[in-house]
Amino acid sequence: LNESDKVTLEIARIMRDDFLQQNGFSKHDYFCPFYKTVWMMRCMVMYNNLAQQTLEEAPPGMKVTWNMIKEHTAVEKDGLSNMKFLRPDQGEEFIVESLKELYEDI
Repeated sequence: LNESDKVTLEIARIMRDDFLQQNGFSKHDYFCPFYKTVWMMRCMVMYNNLAQQTLEEAPPGMKVTWNMIKEHTAVEKDGLSNMKFLRPDQGEEFIVESLKELYEDI
């Protein structure tokens, strides 16, 4: 696979495992308010767009790989997987601020 496809597959995995898959028996996942859904999606799309842009705009002669991007953005990538652990009972203001912070870090 080329590097762009590797990014696409990883974002698809995050969407499947951490965004679409819900567990009705957990405190953080039984319900996902709309504002949380919107900010989670914004973060995932921004990460994908910037990773793809990094691959496309790499200077000639400099090989940029998905593994390089993943290593340099490990904290932000983990943040994408951990967004689901924000509980609805923490309140809209806290959740939105947390996800905005992640968005800005990306």
